[in-house]
Amino acid sequence: FERVVAHLTAPGQDSTHSERQAAFSQLMAAGGLAHYTHQDLLALARSAEFYQVCATLHERRGEHRQVLKCYLLDNGRKHRVFNYIEQSSHKSDLQSAVLDNIDGLLDIDATETGHMVQRHFSQIIPDIVPLLSDKQLYLFLKGVLLEGELEPPLMTRYFVLTCHLDPELALPLVQANKNIQLDQAIQASTEQGLDEVTAVLLERSGDLQGAFDLLLNRLHSSMDKGEPLESQMQELVGLAHRGNNVMDPRKSWLPLLQCLLKLNSHEMLRQVLSNTDLNLASELHLLLEHTNGTLGQLRPLIMGLFEKCVHEKAMLRTTVQLQYQDLHSQLQKVLQDSRRGQLVPSSCSTCQYTLHSTLHLFRCGHIFHVDCLAS
Repeated sequence: FERVVAHLTAPGQDSTHSERQAAFSQLMAAGGLAHYTHQDLLALARSAEFYQVCATLHERRGEHRQVLKCYLLDNGRKHRVFNYIEQSSHKSDLQSAVLDNIDGLLDIDATETGHMVQRHFSQIIPDIVPLLSDKQLYLFLKGVLLEGELEPPLMTRYFVLTCHLDPELALPLVQANKNIQLDQAIQASTEQGLDEVTAVLLERSGDLQGAFDLLLNRLHSSMDKGEPLESQMQELVGLAHRGNNVMDPRKSWLPLLQCLLKLNSHEMLRQVLSNTDLNLASELHLLLEHTNGTLGQLRPLIMGLFEKCVHEKAMLRTTVQLQYQDLHSQLQKVLQDSRRGQLVPSSCSTCQYTLHSTLHLFRCGHIFHVDCLAS
């Protein structure tokens, strides 16, 4: 019997490791190893690297910290450590073990580690953050963010790491989160050349002109490279629209219209001309003063001005007609009401005497002598 146990627990037999561990577990469950002490069984299991058996032995004694370590040591089951923590009813005992073994958990899945820590042990996050490398921290905070919000300093740090490690995710991140410290974020996105992200942050900080200039420079660069421009143009139009009350039109709509004329894009020009905030008469005047373009080059803009004037005249005519109809309906109702008789009492509602002098009649049906009402 001892030879069988020695054979099952002999180290260096990797090809049969799972089968030997299963046999040892069955033998232990059947009571065949009852004459061994707990420590002897644990020593045998450790020497054979039977970490599943070790976990079972520690679980029997409520040694939950050791169970977690057994999961981390077991290459075949280490990915199940998160399920163990999730299902454990002894999370208070596991908190310090999670902190002590954070490197092992991060090596398995840093994002899932962040998710699990935020869900069950959020109070130890400040202790974990200083221990992590930039890559580990980025993945860890990504998991934390899946479960809840980050405080502004951590959110800003996560954004900075995103700009460096995963820049294509920086824009949706900044659009979805308002608790990012702007100065640090603008510096990080600028260093990485993320113009669209920087523009969003500049607009959020109140520097709409700075955001517009940045996007306009990017548009000029894309024009030189022959890149698609529609989405960039739409961003600029939207920004000019939002900043219409605070931005100088000579620094917003004017350069935008100049770009459109240079592109000779009728569709984009139509989109800009349809903007209700755009005063085309003043913009055309600015364009004529600040450009060397010929009348032929300005023809699309002038035609757009005419079309918009026709449209606005039609809208004005319709509005006036609707207003006249409404006024007529109101007048008609007043005249009808004035022709309708009113049943009133024959005595004053105050003095109760018969009506004999100048009266005040109210729509509710009450009637008063003028003198009675004054008193």
